[in-house]
Amino acid sequence: MNLEESNKFVEQMEKNNKNKRIIIATIVVLAVIIILLIITINYIRAKDAKKLKMYVNGRQINITSTLLLQDDEGNNYMNVKELANLLGYSYQKGEYKNYTEDPNSCYLETPYEIISMSSDSNIITKYIVNKNALSENETISNELIVQDEETKEKRLNIIVDSEDETVETFNINDKILFTNNELYIPFTELPRIFSAQLNTSTYRIGVNTIPNIATSISQIAANLGYSGVSNLYENLTAIIDNMLVVNDGVSYGVISLQDGHEIISLKYDKILYRQDTEEFFVTAENSVGIIDKNGKTIIKPTAYESISSFDEITKLYLVKKDNKYGILNREGQTVIYAEYDEIGLKNAEDFENEDIRNYNLLFEKCIPVNNNGKVGLFDIDGNERLKCVYDSLGFTKNDIRKKDDKSDSSNTNSNSNSSTNETNTINTTTTEIMDYDNVLIIPEDVGIQGIVVNLNGLYGIYDAKVGKLIMPCVYTKIYSRTRAGKTIYYLEYNDQEIVLSEYLAQNNLLNIKDDNNKSINENVENNIENIEE
Repeated sequence: MNLEESNKFVEQMEKNNKNKRIIIATIVVLAVIIILLIITINYIRAKDAKKLKMYVNGRQINITSTLLLQDDEGNNYMNVKELANLLGYSYQKGEYKNYTEDPNSCYLETPYEIISMSSDSNIITKYIVNKNALSENETISNELIVQDEETKEKRLNIIVDSEDETVETFNINDKILFTNNELYIPFTELPRIFSAQLNTSTYRIGVNTIPNIATSISQIAANLGYSGVSNLYENLTAIIDNMLVVNDGVSYGVISLQDGHEIISLKYDKILYRQDTEEFFVTAENSVGIIDKNGKTIIKPTAYESISSFDEITKLYLVKKDNKYGILNREGQTVIYAEYDEIGLKNAEDFENEDIRNYNLLFEKCIPVNNNGKVGLFDIDGNERLKCVYDSLGFTKNDIRKKDDKSDSSNTNSNSNSSTNETNTINTTTTEIMDYDNVLIIPEDVGIQGIVVNLNGLYGIYDAKVGKLIMPCVYTKIYSRTRAGKTIYYLEYNDQEIVLSEYLAQNNLLNIKDDNNKSINENVENNIENIEE
């Protein structure tokens, strides 16, 4: 090897070494970059993992600054309007059927239910929607999934069994908030209010609606060996409480979604779930009973022809036997024997101007009963407070019109020369001067818990606070007028208008708590005895 060749060899070696160094440096740099990228990705992932995310029916949604709210005590709330939009509910201001634009209340609607709520209240009212009630000859399909004839897509075959606008009332633990001109519900009450499953972890919120989860639920039932599930909307709401109504092709039962154990055995002809009371109405041999969510029998399904919820909050039930009606309590004990033609107020629509939660349970304690066209009152403990000797409860303008009609008829018969025009003039004048409202109850802010009763066309007042008739049926009218937002109650006696609150004060009838006022109670009891005889 000569000198020239030797120099070329050295140069080549140096070049090779330089290339190796470049390659090694490049590899090191790339390795560092990759390590930094991995660290960055893991950091981003770790940071993102600690960022709150919300999923609705498996789809991630954007959490706005107004969706979630935390009060000063650390309690979490969710925006009602935004939730409604996310879960497929329409949102309307004002309570259902009140037709106001009050932002402090609202109602939400889907094809299956309407939910009404107000701020500063812990009561939620649901109305089950049944726009296509089944006829007697139709049967309920056990198939949960059907194919749409137009789109050929699989869809849920959810149907409703209850009568249209069947009412369910819920008590929630914390009140609804109204802040920043928006309504907020307690976070933990989301499942019951919106009939949806709620799954949470440290940084995840998952909400699934009934139509979305029902398909997977039917598969769970199949895996457990059941033929199918009930596709009644009312029964699907049991999913929210981790229960599932299943069938074997003939009979129905209920299982737990947590461990699959049987809560109600497969032997009933029909099962219908009440979400507000968390109870199942079961039918066997054409009789209805009630079983609670733990499988405990409250009312055996052999005693009554029908059972329905009479009041959701006090958990009273209306039962029917041999075409007579009675009341049972939550333990299945008899409150009122099934001996009455009707139970509850017949003409509630006449008193829609009054703030009454349940017209069948006045002041949360008095139950109207009817036998042979006469009405009386029981309390919720089953004590008879007024015998069935009264003609009706409440005073209405129609009562006066009926009196006028009778009077006109009498005048026409006795004065055959009277003209029809004169009679019409009398009726028109009477109608025009009726500038007052119907009255069923006298509210507690007047000083009593009054219920107006009618006997032979004259009116008196029963006080639910003391459980007695405190004013005899001698008054021709008991009515109210509302002016400038203030309602005043009146009596009419011998054509004289009397302010009720003043009369009550003058006669020591306000705030009676016991029988210490002997003279008043003696008069009251004498009056009751005379009437009931």
